[in-house]
Amino acid sequence: MKVMRKIVVGLVFLLGFVINFHFGNSNVSADNIDRYIAYVGQSQDSYGMPIYVQNLSTGKVDVAYCINESKKLPYSAVYNRFDATPERLMALDNPLVDREQLPDIIKRIIYNGYLLNATKLQGKLSDGAFRRLTQLAIWHYSDSYNVNMQLKVIYDTDENELTQEERMVYNELIQSVNPVPVNLKLNIYVKR
Repeated sequence: MKVMRKIVVGLVFLLGFVINFHFGNSNVSADNIDRYIAYVGQSQDSYGMPIYVQNLSTGKVDVAYCINESKKLPYSAVYNRFDATPERLMALDNPLVDREQLPDIIKRIIYNGYLLNATKLQGKLSDGAFRRLTQLAIWHYSDSYNVNMQLKVIYDTDENELTQEERMVYNELIQSVNPVPVNLKLNIYVKR
């Protein structure tokens, strides 16, 4: 299977950080910083708060995810892009794992989750449901999120239970150990 080289997926730190990853060998230097804006888009079926990042130079828009679920959602904040490092993750409130492990875990979740769906986990789930499960799996590690206790609080809905299929996909996302391509790069975005 050939992996698309142009796909970019982001992860938003609502502390003023954004993480994003892409395929390729490009490194970001301090002299060549692209500026991005992060924002919440329109509802995506069962997923009511999809986050995006947009390159202000090119206009390219990419999917993003929240990482500190207790923080406010981004509304038109401008970010600079840098290489992701565990040191940049120090601002996380309550990660489940050591910050050294977190970048690889997040890449694996996004690689297997929405939008990339590398292991075809989505099945018959809608894009919105699959994106929501990807977000919940990221929070599992970035925030020690317990899906059984916190789902209703986060989404403020009566649908506080995952279906059997959703629970299976969620568990696959958080337990997956399959490798991601070595050319999958993780970037961090720091609020200006």
